[in-house]
Amino acid sequence: MACIPENTEDHKDTIASSTATTATRHRHQHLHGNVLGFGDLRQQVYKEILDPEESRGILSTDLPALNRILKGHRPGELTIVTGPTGGGKTTVMSQLSLDYCKSGVPTLWGSFEILNQRLAKKMLYQFASKDLSQYPMELDKWADEFDKLPLYFLKFFSSTAINTVLDACQHAVDQHGVQHIILDNLQFMLSQQGKSSLDRWELQDRAIHELRNFATTQNVHISLVVHPRKDPGEQMDINSVFGSAKVTQEADNVIILQKEGLGGFPYIDVKKNRYDGTIGVIPYIFDRESLKVN
Repeated sequence: MACIPENTEDHKDTIASSTATTATRHRHQHLHGNVLGFGDLRQQVYKEILDPEESRGILSTDLPALNRILKGHRPGELTIVTGPTGGGKTTVMSQLSLDYCKSGVPTLWGSFEILNQRLAKKMLYQFASKDLSQYPMELDKWADEFDKLPLYFLKFFSSTAINTVLDACQHAVDQHGVQHIILDNLQFMLSQQGKSSLDRWELQDRAIHELRNFATTQNVHISLVVHPRKDPGEQMDINSVFGSAKVTQEADNVIILQKEGLGGFPYIDVKKNRYDGTIGVIPYIFDRESLKVN
């Protein structure tokens, strides 16, 4: 027969004391290396609540409308960029990366489709906001300023194993403090590495997994250009990205450069934004003189 305390209040006090003791013991137990308590996250949570501007990341100066959707450029994220052939993927990404680089974000470019000197030429024009072939007397001045940027380039071109790429990226992070890595593009990087179509799908999924893990563990932002499944000749959606669903599932952001559609203008179409869920479109005009979009 159970023994019932004569004083109900004493019984409540006993339960409360036992609960507090248990909670204290649990708080002081050694957690597994991959298990966190709220105390481990407390300061980060406070920072996001009390200083939301900083948690949103670096703002774009060239494309301020992008800030209203993505809120900023943040470390630890994976962004997928796609669009039709000749749709301006490299142009927009070189401009955006240069924009963040000028704001102090050390940047590493991996161009697997375009030679580094041609990419650097495009970026130099964008940096000067003019076609420097028409202003040869200004070339040294702009090149000297451009050379001061924390901007680096991978030497790889075309097919390169993902482990080799990430080994160089790790060095850039360790030695140069790189915080933004652009890889253009996934298909060229992985070309001729699979013996069958199944092998190529598995290679791409593994590459996406490795890039996602690298962005998270190294706290860097990776922008990955991926070709669409086909050149549709019409507006694209998130399912147009080449590869399995893993590509867009692992991404924090998915950006599609759409052909003319809004009042006859091409536009940047943000299809996924894990930070706060905001999506939207930004019409733009391409300026051939500066090779920039506005």
